[in-house]
Amino acid sequence: MSYCPKCKNEYREGFTVCTECNCELVDSLEEPADQEEDVYPENESDQAPEEQAWEESEAKPEVIQMKERPKDGYKSGIYRNNAERAEDNKSSAWTLLSVGVIGIILLVLVMVGVIPLYFYGVTRFMVYGVMFALFILFIVMGMVSLRNSRIFAKKAESDSTLSDTMREWCLANLKAEALDEELFGADALQLPSELKYFKRNEELKRLLSDKFMNLDEGFLEDFVDHIYEEVFKE
Repeated sequence: MSYCPKCKNEYREGFTVCTECNCELVDSLEEPADQEEDVYPENESDQAPEEQAWEESEAKPEVIQMKERPKDGYKSGIYRNNAERAEDNKSSAWTLLSVGVIGIILLVLVMVGVIPLYFYGVTRFMVYGVMFALFILFIVMGMVSLRNSRIFAKKAESDSTLSDTMREWCLANLKAEALDEELFGADALQLPSELKYFKRNEELKRLLSDKFMNLDEGFLEDFVDHIYEEVFKE
């Protein structure tokens, strides 16, 4: 006897296909015992996946992820030099002073009646007092910003002198070929440009820190980003 594995109909000898399901008939409806599936795929070692993963991680060298070097050779950091700070404070100072002085002049014109804006009773004194205090505050803040601008301007002059001195020393003492030979040896041509850039950058910082003591970190990074192209001429 033959049986349909789908609809379970029984057929006598001579039939090979079920007339209802179009399935090939089988000799028995009993399903064979499930064969134990291979725990691991073919052509793999007998180690458990966790062991394989551990060994692979031990075998593979550590990959250091580096940021991509900026296309123009300079980093887009947040460092602002003293010249920029001086200019920003100067601009803020003149804005605050202008608002404060003009505000007081307008307030006086309102108080004497030149500008027809009237307040009555206690409200008048409150409005005048608050507005006057606010404009005075603007003037005080403007004077503080102006003083800070002068301080930063003096520091900018000192930074400019130091930067010129450091630049002259770099161009006189640092040679690209010698630095690359010390850092990379014979593998310089085989290393990716990003790796060479970061190693060169760190070496320049180290040399400048040893030569010029107590450099501000932001100033040093900004200087190295600018002198890099002059030293290595890429």
